Amino acid sequence: MKKLTLPLAAIALVLGAYCSYADLIVPQDQQTAITVTTVADAVNMKDDSHICLEGYLIKKNCKECYTFKDATGEIKVEISKKAWNNLDVTPDQKVRIYGEVEKSFWRHIGFAPKTRIEAKKIELVTPPSTFDKIKASLN
Repeated sequence: MKKLTLPLAAIALVLGAYCSYADLIVPQDQQTAITVTTVADAVNMKDDSHICLEGYLIKKNCKECYTFKDATGEIKVEISKKAWNNLDVTPDQKVRIYGEVEKSFWRHIGFAPKTRIEAKKIELVTPPSTFDKIKASLN
């Protein structure tokens, strides 16, 4: 019985490690659509609400603080090094920011609300390719 315990323990460890690296793959037709929110809507959202914004990072204010702009206004965005994921962005490149709405502490004691976005992930919004433009012009 003792000779069987060690191999069974080894198998359990290997299977446990394998299962911890497994990832769920969701078919394309079952994936939920991402709703893009505007800056005007973000200001009125509750604290810690998940958000997706599309627009431009127009100014770097400090180490991790940037000014984001879309068609409806501007808002401060806090972007960590991890959220950047080695991406280089210029002010004229459109980006998509996934993150959370953060309300200022001062809002809770009667001062004007200060809303900012804590970015979790940033990606470039890919412009239509030349092929897509030609295809659209033919339709």
